[in-house]
Amino acid sequence: MPKKNELISELIKNKITNSKHIEKFILGTRDSKSLNVLYDKNLDIFFLDKILTGDNFYIKQKIEKSINSSWVKLNNKYISLVNNDDNIHRKKILSKYLEKKSICDFGCGIGDNFNLLKKFSSKLSGVEISKKKLHLLKKNFKKIPVKNNILNFKNNFDVITMFHVLAHLPRQIQFLRKIHKKLNKNGILFIETLHSNDLLSKHIQLKEYNKFRFSKEFLILHSEKSIKKILKYVGFTKVNVIFHQRYNYLNQLNWIYNKKPNGHETLKKFFNKNLDKKIKKTLSDNKKTDTLIILAKK
Repeated sequence: MPKKNELISELIKNKITNSKHIEKFILGTRDSKSLNVLYDKNLDIFFLDKILTGDNFYIKQKIEKSINSSWVKLNNKYISLVNNDDNIHRKKILSKYLEKKSICDFGCGIGDNFNLLKKFSSKLSGVEISKKKLHLLKKNFKKIPVKNNILNFKNNFDVITMFHVLAHLPRQIQFLRKIHKKLNKNGILFIETLHSNDLLSKHIQLKEYNKFRFSKEFLILHSEKSIKKILKYVGFTKVNVIFHQRYNYLNQLNWIYNKKPNGHETLKKFFNKNLDKKIKKTLSDNKKTDTLIILAKK
């Protein structure tokens, strides 16, 4: 049964925002006609009015086995969980923080980020709630300890990473307090998550793009303001936000002219590296990227 998205009630209860700032944005997502996407003018965030998936959404997905720790069979189709472009920018940003540090990847899935993280340190751990994924992790990464709750680790960590996990979590203040508790003094939390202030979604307000972008599994799309306010509220002393454009300009052009996703694949023969670099820089400078990268210090 659907239930009210307690994420926003938690923010109101803790006086992070107020219900008077909330308005309806669109009705329906790509996988549900009954969900309302709401917009908070104060925090500049989008969120769902109801939760259809619950905390065990990923447990219920049919994941059968992994191939070379970077592919999974999902609903009888093999899909890649590793994006080389993602690894390039993550390595560039994280390299100075990870060397020989104790690292915990929160929401590690089947370990598709482990291959990157273990290049920097042997002191690597993970947190994953799905029993099926935990089974795969223990089979494929026998030397890396993984638990279903970060509080079950006796030790604290120098770095905790959350790669596209935060948008799926209800009760975010509660979760982030746990994360804060398990960091060592001066520890770093790395978050990569969807950005509310995306060019196509917020400014052009492309109907087809928004119907596709919003999904029942994405409970919230954060802004610079919301993420800074929440992280400082739970105790982080310094929060640095980087505006990162994950998908290239061909994806955006395909949405604008054809109203379809995957332009970065279907139109890739037209890709120009220098043009893409300039467009991504412009989007970053104007804070209109599709992704936020956050480095928060305890």
